[in-house]
Amino acid sequence: MSSDHIISWHQDAVLTDSSGSSIAAHAAKPHANCDPLTPISSLPSYIAGISSGHLPLMGHFDGERPSVIGDFLTQTGGSTGQPKIIQRSSESWLCSFHYMHEHYAIDPNARVAALGYLNHSLALYAALEALHLGADFHALCGLSPAQCAKAMQERGITHLYATPTQLRLLASTPIPTVNYVFVGGGMMDVPNKTHVTQVFPNAEIIEFYGSAETSFITLSDKYTPTGSVGKPFLDVRIEIRNERKELCAPNLVGDVWVKTPLLFNQYLFTSSNVTQKNGDYICVGEKGSLDKSGYLFIKGRTDRAVNIADQIVYLDQIETTLQSIPNLENIALFAKPDALRGNIIHAVIQSESITLKDIASVLPRAIQPRSLVTVSKWPLLPSGKTNYKALEHLIKGTSDDN
Repeated sequence: MSSDHIISWHQDAVLTDSSGSSIAAHAAKPHANCDPLTPISSLPSYIAGISSGHLPLMGHFDGERPSVIGDFLTQTGGSTGQPKIIQRSSESWLCSFHYMHEHYAIDPNARVAALGYLNHSLALYAALEALHLGADFHALCGLSPAQCAKAMQERGITHLYATPTQLRLLASTPIPTVNYVFVGGGMMDVPNKTHVTQVFPNAEIIEFYGSAETSFITLSDKYTPTGSVGKPFLDVRIEIRNERKELCAPNLVGDVWVKTPLLFNQYLFTSSNVTQKNGDYICVGEKGSLDKSGYLFIKGRTDRAVNIADQIVYLDQIETTLQSIPNLENIALFAKPDALRGNIIHAVIQSESITLKDIASVLPRAIQPRSLVTVSKWPLLPSGKTNYKALEHLIKGTSDDN
């Protein structure tokens, strides 16, 4: 493989960790396993491992792996289960690097930051993109929301990659240097969009939809309708299909199938029970619809769709609806089997004032949560997504009081 088709470290790029210390790329020796406790300082070695064929992983794993020049390993978000290790090629990310350079000015004058840990796909993408294009990259993982905001102000960050949950937790203090905020890893609700606009008053907020397996699928812009995650990115093609894999008409909900040049190669050491392939198309377990103009609307994950009173409801979509309640910081919904209704919903929230009655007031009775647990601190995964597994045990043993 030509060196032009391998992710590398641009000579002008600088990596800065959460403490503000800069790390140089020189003298990095490639090795397969990077120290999971110091993922930032391991990044130079990680990049060296891509060109040497060591198939590096940001994080520790003892299993045998093939030697493939230009390939690397990363992990899925793992919000509802164990993160999966995936293998992908440099070429699968390089084309989007060049697109972001041309359209969003990620270049040697940019200062890019990510709020998640580098052993997961979103933050790793942001880091490799910045360093390959010569931009400074600031890894702000492990900091509190207040510390993140302070670091972005002090360092003059111009581009930010983050999840909706990470952004929701930031204080409303304006950070005027940021020109672009790229939001992925979940759906943005209207109050959160308003909040992000206040925090980053000079920034264009770009919501994208994708996965660790597919990378970018859609990208939003100022013309994107409310509730949509945008139109297909670059040469990506999207089809909505029913259970028989037949095409759905516009605005009908079905499985989201994607054909993309940004596709990963394979899962390594593991597999997925939701990912399907059909010819050149792949489905990673998401439900959605396309309108007549080609805008994609996501309902939620297939494994978060439940039957309640003979209706299929999407817990992800209900969560997005409930986030519009004032003073509700975060919410996670869980379904438990019920002999009468099929399933009933239970909620875990982060809020000092919201009650079960407040939540019930904005939902039809059939899908109103039957119990409510409040937590003071919201658990996040290293990927920046909600840690559903950490919250799920809180609703075990709850029962329908109605």
